[in-house]
Amino acid sequence: MLQKINRSLGLVLLLLLSSCSWYGVQKPNILIIAIDHLSSDQLRCSQDPNKPKKGFHLLCSEGVRFTHAFTPSTLSLPALSSVLTAQYPYTHGLRNNGSQYLAGNIRTVTEAAHAKGYQTSLFSGGPPLTRVSGIQQGFDLFDDHLVPNLKSLYRNASQNVQLFLNWQKETKDKPFFTVLYLPDLSFIDTETVTDLGEIRNLSFDSQLDEIDESLGTLFQQMKKMKIWDQSYIIILGLNGRPSVIDGESAFQPIDLTSSNTQVGLLIKPPYKPRDQGLSWSQDRNVSLVDVGLTLFEILEEKNPSIDNMDNPIQSLNQAVQSPQYNWPQNRLIISESGWPTWRLGEPPFYAIRGDQFLYIWDGKESVYNSLADRAESNPMNLSDPSIQYFLKIARTLVNKLPDAHQNYEKTDLQSLAQLFDFNLWTKQPSDPERKNILRNHLSFDPPLPIGRWLIDYAIQNQEYSDLEKYSKKLNDPIWSQFARAINAGPKDLAMITEPCLQLLAKKAYTGIAARNCYLPRYLNLIEWIASSPEGTPPPDHLKQNLILSFYEETLDNMIASYSLGMGMIWNTSDSITGNRSLFYSVLSLPKYQKQRNWLQKEMLALKIDTQNR
Repeated sequence: MLQKINRSLGLVLLLLLSSCSWYGVQKPNILIIAIDHLSSDQLRCSQDPNKPKKGFHLLCSEGVRFTHAFTPSTLSLPALSSVLTAQYPYTHGLRNNGSQYLAGNIRTVTEAAHAKGYQTSLFSGGPPLTRVSGIQQGFDLFDDHLVPNLKSLYRNASQNVQLFLNWQKETKDKPFFTVLYLPDLSFIDTETVTDLGEIRNLSFDSQLDEIDESLGTLFQQMKKMKIWDQSYIIILGLNGRPSVIDGESAFQPIDLTSSNTQVGLLIKPPYKPRDQGLSWSQDRNVSLVDVGLTLFEILEEKNPSIDNMDNPIQSLNQAVQSPQYNWPQNRLIISESGWPTWRLGEPPFYAIRGDQFLYIWDGKESVYNSLADRAESNPMNLSDPSIQYFLKIARTLVNKLPDAHQNYEKTDLQSLAQLFDFNLWTKQPSDPERKNILRNHLSFDPPLPIGRWLIDYAIQNQEYSDLEKYSKKLNDPIWSQFARAINAGPKDLAMITEPCLQLLAKKAYTGIAARNCYLPRYLNLIEWIASSPEGTPPPDHLKQNLILSFYEETLDNMIASYSLGMGMIWNTSDSITGNRSLFYSVLSLPKYQKQRNWLQKEMLALKIDTQNR
């Protein structure tokens, strides 16, 4: 009898231990895949049996798609911060991509996960998701260690996926909370390669293919590693693509229409093997802020939101577990624009969405019926009786938002959008259209940070009288002296007081001026010009420094162009964005084209190992 009791007790103990083990195994992993410019209509959930079954398709067949999800900000960093905090940007305080950071007293879902015993990691494809933003709090590993190069300014999806898989193999004994940030869709002029080694054409769709293929690899590996079933996987777009009306593209950071704010959102919850796959859609308006609250609930943490306006945040857990949901159709959703501090300093614009109506405040009021006007290009009459109730509650809400009614500059936003259109920065510096657009915006007071490109144009087109005008307007006298130094005569030399430009005027690397010029790269260049006036290769002791200097200056110029043309995707300082180096400017002069060509050739042949510099 006693032996039977002992056996029974042993069986019970074994079952209890098994139960504890099962519970530990079943603690859900959480993987967030945050993608720039992934709007709702670019999320590939095709039912076509002939199409390749890649990452998006796999998640669509096993997850829940939210067809009317909206970002709280048109900029990447504030949007992801809202996911990690379950707060709108006006509450958590991080509202642009460059000069702000997330305060340490704001508790993130990452910190909650870390406290629950999760291994936490973030793999960033590039700025603005870097540790200087403050969002690294709570992450055991925050991998933003990438060095841009001329072929690619970012780390692509396949590289981030592989870094995550390598990390997961090392930490497989604990549940994980991971964010993958994929900026690939911002870089449509970067070459990508298929799994078969074929080079894709340069396009938005090619970058989307790269992401799709990489996610397919990721998901298949997760299944092999037996972590697929016990993982929440969330794919979300941080912003969409700007609308195009009458052939004109809107400026991304200020476009608050659905094309730029309605983003892709897919959630696959964990499930036991006996569960059926989930593949339904939810068409009620939701925000990425709601995703943040959902994550806190998954971790069984208290709602951290301190918002008490008429825009309650809603957990999506119920909608993930069942096709039924109970939140109201007319719940208000807020989106805002973002402005880097060096761009005019405009206050943010706001969009309030309720049911099918969209209210936009950008210094003036506009209301759109998104159901009847899908492009949201025809504002409704504000006296229309059908929108009076919505208009009343939207105005009430926007009046409570910070900075909503600051004085706005009388800026021609369409003209500004044209200036900051990335297509402008892909044009050759000599392109007349580029020159005219730049000149039009030189009239701003203070001038916009476009001086380096105006100087580019004047130098490459030998318009030295214009260079003197720009120098005066930009309050930077060095360019007036530069114009004199290019073809200096005896009288000009006396008027050039800047030591570095005295060397250029004399084409000599000697005397007091050489000792007083504190620009090492520039000094190497002047020494080369002085010793090799016909453009022959530089002396051996100068070669390496000149090639590396030219490489870094070329890369800085590329980054500055992306910063202007893409809503300051890089955390770029005013000095990089606004100023122009003497080293690069001298090499832009037609008379030194041979030197530039030699450096260009040697730079490409050098194959600089940027990952180890």
